[in-house]
Parts: sequence; C-alpha cells; structure tokens
Amino acid sequence: GTIIGTVLGILILRVMRNGIVLIGVPGLAYNIFIGAIILGMMALHSWLERRHQAGT
Repeated sequence: GTIIGTVLGILILRVMRNGIVLIGVPGLAYNIFIGAIILGMMALHSWLERRHQAGT
C-alpha cells in the first residue's frame, strides 16, 4: 500500500466507527464488524495481486 491509501483507510474506518457509535451498536459488535472488513479487504487485495500476476 501507499501512504495515501493508508490515510484513506483510516479515515473510512473512523467514519464507520462514528456512524456505528451514533446508532448505538455495542463495542464488541463494532470490533467484529471492523475485523471482518479488514479480513475481507486483505482477501480482496491478495486475489487482485494473484490475478494481476497471472495476467503478466
């Protein structure tokens, strides 16, 4: 990743956290939700990298 990508990711997570807090979701559910998003993004990144390498 890049610094810009990292900063954008942090901003997105903060906005999501603020929204989740505003609607009253418990802390544990928030942690599970964010963990699932991070794992999903890592899997997507890995898949895209493999796809890109297979195409070259």
